[in-house]
Amino acid sequence: MTGSWASSSEDNVDFIITAKNIQYFEDIGNGNNCLGTYRLNGKVFTPIDCEGHLITNYEITYLTQDSMKWKTENGNILHFVKR
Repeated sequence: MTGSWASSSEDNVDFIITAKNIQYFEDIGNGNNCLGTYRLNGKVFTPIDCEGHLITNYEITYLTQDSMKWKTENGNILHFVKR
């Protein structure tokens, strides 16, 4: 799951996941350069902001080396490709 991820192969990178951190490019654009963390519990991915607040829970419904799908708490499906 580590790597740089985008909504499509034509889009810019949305976020980078490392072994311990997640960084959203939206935050960098807004001048916020701190790294968030995350929890991975089975198939549930939970990003945590720089202040330690849980952002949301995503169910990982599909994951390969170069693509993944997350199901939001509202039931929406988000698609990502590795860049």
